Amino acid sequence: MDFSKFAGRKEALEKIERFKDQYTPIMLYRTTVFSHAHRVCWLLEDILDRVIEVHPKFDVSFAKALALVHDDVEIETGDVQLYQKEAMDAAARDALAEKEHVAIDVLANRWPHFVNAHAYEELLVVAKKKERVEARVVSYCDKLDALGESLHELFAGNVPFIRPAQNYITKRVPKVVSDFAEVAALFSENHPLLKHVQLPDLAHIANYGKPHTAESLRIPTDIPFYERWKAVTIAHAGLGPLVEQKEYL
Repeated sequence: MDFSKFAGRKEALEKIERFKDQYTPIMLYRTTVFSHAHRVCWLLEDILDRVIEVHPKFDVSFAKALALVHDDVEIETGDVQLYQKEAMDAAARDALAEKEHVAIDVLANRWPHFVNAHAYEELLVVAKKKERVEARVVSYCDKLDALGESLHELFAGNVPFIRPAQNYITKRVPKVVSDFAEVAALFSENHPLLKHVQLPDLAHIANYGKPHTAESLRIPTDIPFYERWKAVTIAHAGLGPLVEQKEYL
């Protein structure tokens, strides 16, 4: 995807840190919205064969563009954590929705109107409304990456990430599957990203976890999803994002 004319976009997304709140004040391998968006796209690519098999009219090009821009509104709104949105009353949710609507308008007027052949404003609206199958599959990949990020922290011994890891395994990923029949239809025992993740002993993982190294990443865990998430990252970005510590306990 060509973002060469989107001056300042990459830098703005790199400034927005993931999981930055009172529950996870330290993230050893702190990611940004920019790196997250790319991994969502890579996870999407990893399941595309199954997606196209189940949904033959799936617009692959649109979905990849959507994955890369799905969090762009956070440039204007900041990263409002999912649990914070869930805790909002109706008035607060309406206020946030209006803020996001304004953000879409601002961004659509700031940068070129198209990402390759896809209207930038349409991509932002579709990402928000999630009415297209492409947006629903991207939303699933979005939750998968958050789970992968959380498990990666736990295996490095970052205990506070028990909370988000458990939430994504037991609530957030299953909710996308139950909410969107198009996503549920993809599930297959043949792909580790397309089957339910069994809840492991997260406390045990965290308590015995140690910072990652190139050697430790080669030691398989008993979580097929996490193994695939690591493999996808390494295939596209190398070992760096998984072993280069940004913060310290």
